[in-house]
Amino acid sequence: MPWQNIGIAANYNGRSGYPTPTGILSPTRANGAGTATVYLSPLGDERLPTFHNVDFRLDKSVKYKSAKVTFSADVFNVLNSDIVQSLRLTQNASNANLISSLVAPRVIRFGARLNW
Repeated sequence: MPWQNIGIAANYNGRSGYPTPTGILSPTRANGAGTATVYLSPLGDERLPTFHNVDFRLDKSVKYKSAKVTFSADVFNVLNSDIVQSLRLTQNASNANLISSLVAPRVIRFGARLNW
């Protein structure tokens, strides 16, 4: 930045959505063989929405004698996207297709760091 001791930064993260391989869980098999998942479509045919996220940072350093204080402000998820990150994919479960995680909401963090 043209002003002295001011820093600015931004981070963009974009990617295709995670694959969502829906399946059906079999009943417990004999002889302690556990259960098996039968997938309903090939891996990658179904995906979550494309993910886009922007983070931003602004900081200012101030010197006083031998000490330096850096004040900062960070904004995470600037666009406040509520993109789904994962779903419950077992179709014969009572919680099938429920959202199990979302991108965290917009967060603003202020801080100060002292160096001497």
